[in-house]
Amino acid sequence: MTPEPDLNALVEAGDRGALRTRLLEMHPADVADFVDELADDQRLLVFSLLSNPVAAEVLDEAREDTTEALVEGTEWSRLSRVVEELESDAAAELIADLSGDQTEQLLLSMPDSAARKVASALSYAEDSAGRLMTTTYAAVRSDRPVRE
Repeated sequence: MTPEPDLNALVEAGDRGALRTRLLEMHPADVADFVDELADDQRLLVFSLLSNPVAAEVLDEAREDTTEALVEGTEWSRLSRVVEELESDAAAELIADLSGDQTEQLLLSMPDSAARKVASALSYAEDSAGRLMTTTYAAVRSDRPVRE
């Protein structure tokens, strides 16, 4: 995707308000494509304007080099809130690519319950079903009709 010229102009001008407004109108996958085409400092600017749920989707959708730049340039406290928004399998995939010190720092920055879910996913072998599948599920009582 070639970034829209007006978005690039907003990034170049550092017009955070107008840029945030435009980003809110975009699908997170399109934001990820846009961020992929930016220089690292511009990536960080755009990432800083995103809500945590959208930032999580961008991390999940972006190229590996983009994700690395965003992880390296984002404060641990913000990064932990963003990673909390990911499904445990996606968070584990992201964290598995970090150095041991970075992994420890990020897990320590996260609330205990979120860190436990990610650590649990990380305990499985890299390409195993336990690592690749989410732990989120829907439970349905057997005595209930499908309509309910």
